[in-house]
Amino acid sequence: MAEVPLWQRLIPMFFAFVGFYMFGKRLLVGIVFGETAFIFLLLVGGVNFERKLIMKKNLKIALIPGDGIGREVMPEGVRVLEAVSSKFGIKLDWTEFEWSCETYLQNWPNDA
Repeated sequence: MAEVPLWQRLIPMFFAFVGFYMFGKRLLVGIVFGETAFIFLLLVGGVNFERKLIMKKNLKIALIPGDGIGREVMPEGVRVLEAVSSKFGIKLDWTEFEWSCETYLQNWPNDA
């Protein structure tokens, strides 16, 4: 019987993974061998990959206050995000949309 090459004997010890890792809206594609390499890719590669992309861009954020306490909570949320973004040098571009149920009810025709 012919001897099996070393690389063929090692294949069953590892699993090959072709993966797509979503981090926010960014897609990280990788081919890795072994469970340790996969975990390393997700924990180290993914975070660094995302951080570099965010730091290079201005972020556009849609504000939809909604109904109920949404109008009270939204300004506080914006204030928190502004504080965090200024600390990390990220520019946030806010656009507020009036898409609440209250707005629709005021603008609909009476016979609708």
